[in-house]
Amino acid sequence: MTTFLPSDLLRIVVAQVDCVRGDVAGNAAQVRGIRAEAARQEADLIVFPELFLSGAPLGDLVLDPSLEEACRAAAIALAAETATGPALLVGTPWRDGGRLFNAVLLLADGGISAVRFQVEANGAAEPFAAGPMPGPVPFKGIRLGLPVGADIVTGDVCECLAETGAEILVVAAAEPYHRAVHDARISAVVARVVETGLPLLLVNQVGGEDGRVCDGGSLALNGDRTLAMQLPNFQERVRMTLWQRFETGWRCMEAPVAERSEREEADYGACVLGLRDMVRKTGRSGAVVGLSDSLGSVLTAILAVDALGAEHVQCLVFPTAAAAEPAVQEVARRLGLHCLSLPLAPALDAMEGLLAPALGETPQSDTALGGRLRGLLSGAVADASGALALAACNRTDLALGRAASESAGDFAPIRDLFATEVVTLVRLRNRWKPPAAKGPDGEIVPAALLVRSSGDDPPPSAESDAILAGLAAGAGISAMQAQGFDGADVERIARQVAQAGRSRRRAPPGVGLARRPGAAGSFPFTSRFQDEG
Repeated sequence: MTTFLPSDLLRIVVAQVDCVRGDVAGNAAQVRGIRAEAARQEADLIVFPELFLSGAPLGDLVLDPSLEEACRAAAIALAAETATGPALLVGTPWRDGGRLFNAVLLLADGGISAVRFQVEANGAAEPFAAGPMPGPVPFKGIRLGLPVGADIVTGDVCECLAETGAEILVVAAAEPYHRAVHDARISAVVARVVETGLPLLLVNQVGGEDGRVCDGGSLALNGDRTLAMQLPNFQERVRMTLWQRFETGWRCMEAPVAERSEREEADYGACVLGLRDMVRKTGRSGAVVGLSDSLGSVLTAILAVDALGAEHVQCLVFPTAAAAEPAVQEVARRLGLHCLSLPLAPALDAMEGLLAPALGETPQSDTALGGRLRGLLSGAVADASGALALAACNRTDLALGRAASESAGDFAPIRDLFATEVVTLVRLRNRWKPPAAKGPDGEIVPAALLVRSSGDDPPPSAESDAILAGLAAGAGISAMQAQGFDGADVERIARQVAQAGRSRRRAPPGVGLARRPGAAGSFPFTSRFQDEG
């Protein structure tokens, strides 16, 4: 029977948790809470995601020097508490030699034991400096390699760590969700394990900021490429893993391997998480959603209930023949929503009278005017209750300029879904309830509403959405024709897209689902950071 010495065993707690951008004190308090529980389990090390103390992405907040100062003070205080109990691996902005780095700190034995900087920083949205090639960090007789986030995309950093004696690669990440994220992540991890022969543990953040959603999905691979650990996506988890040293190197011997949500289920999970955190991190009381027979509004209402619970969702209906129909009322009943009825006719008459001197003989569409009025009323109800006004605009309607009546609001959880994908997610939710969803089990949307969907005018078209997707990916008309699409249809849709810029600019932000080149954001409006001198 093999006997393992204490130096041959390592208990690592994986903290796949959410943080709040700018809430340095709150994030540090969360570290302390997790550490207290891990100490009771006799953990050796707790690994947190990238930039956990500051939150990520930082946008223009990274330019505020007082943020780094607050993170540094919090890290020093946390380090002083590690004289006994588990060590901490925590991500934070860190200034050194006049330059700002994306760093991970090893806090152990009552101090800051080691600092390592991200090397592959040139493509990041935040203006971090690129760090030097790192060497391994000694910890309890083990040499840890600490790549940061994007450092595992290419092989240079991990290869350098392996050549200088690293025994385990531990990666803190805050990688946002997109539909190909798992394949890209697992490809990078496998490549680094194959190149170095070392086991790799990746801890990814979970949570949303301004519609950017990190999906979690933390994982570990042993040196022989076997999957040793996998945490679920879109759910917070704090889990213990047990590592042992053999003659052939370290292996993760005990760890959870959970199921992942994939494809449409993953899109749905991202929308729910992005909506939940948008409400929670902006300090809103809940959400306001207008409900009609449009499947976009129906899906938005379902997402809101799944994210927040029916008691935190205010449903508005604007009486018309469609909004009052039994199928729409049944959706509200199954969701447990009490709907506030706001008749538009008197207000429309008054607005038309007020606008008559300005518009003269210029016709004003009742649909367009009613859409603006619905947005105004939703915003007023949301402001009065401290809630978030949700818009039901989808990617198809935004691209084609058809979203004027659905684009008013603070946040659009389905903004990155094509109209056909909206239908797909409604059908999915009728047969499947996501983990931790606060909505009801079973069918929510009656078949009659799914089949007819008269609120979508024209109805969703798979061909139209496929053309839009191709144009968004940069394909030209000739390339789309070569794929079998009708040239006249492609030209017509391309013209509509070109003319719809004003409608898209008016639309609120939403959950990102597709992979796009990132850009530095403006000052983030979900930040809780305050400079306290």
